Amino acid sequence: MTSPIRSDCLQHLLVSRDLTDRRQGEHALQPLSRNILQQTASTLELPLRVVRSLGLRRADDGSLRLKPSPASGLEEALFLMEEEGGEQEPGLLACFDRAQSLEQDGVVGLRTHRLALWCPEKGPEDPLPLLVGSALRAALPGCCYRLVPDRQPDLARVFRMDVRDGGDWMAVGFCGREAGGNAAGFVGVVLDLEALLVQRKGLPEHALIYSSDVSVQAQMVDLEPWKTLEELALPSATAE
Repeated sequence: MTSPIRSDCLQHLLVSRDLTDRRQGEHALQPLSRNILQQTASTLELPLRVVRSLGLRRADDGSLRLKPSPASGLEEALFLMEEEGGEQEPGLLACFDRAQSLEQDGVVGLRTHRLALWCPEKGPEDPLPLLVGSALRAALPGCCYRLVPDRQPDLARVFRMDVRDGGDWMAVGFCGREAGGNAAGFVGVVLDLEALLVQRKGLPEHALIYSSDVSVQAQMVDLEPWKTLEELALPSATAE
């Protein structure tokens, strides 16, 4: 069972800007997400459906709690498809989620923008390696990655996904199979979009993603490599 969400965290979640939603202003997380969605759907040759969620559920006592696992977004997407009626192929289901539990003194906090990609298991071939590879290489072209055994609620055969960061490894998400419930039969990857953006742009600090500084915001609308103030001050090279 998840702990009740702190009121200050809830208020922050409800009023803070969703950086992956272009209706709320431009941000580099949007072209990053777009690359991942387009390339993964094309590689797997599946139709794409996108769902956005705050990652919250209301408990029996009326309190708001974080959904217990990323599979909740998958169940939400399948429910919406059922409500619309008709025979629909699930295809590739993309679930944007802004909430993640952090246990601190028994209280749940919030962090990061996430993107979960789910596809149904069909046929004899395992689609998970292709899903993992296409998603990570869309986010970080040419990246070197590894899968490390891990554990997550409601998922089976779980692996943490690490990418090479210089001489170290950086965790950027996890992957696995839905272990039960209404969403059984799906494999998925859950991506930490902010960690991927730090890698893609070469950001010296994670906090720059949320900076209100004008000079920082000007560089936070695309996937061009990060430039220091000194590099920005240099005159542009011109052909002689």
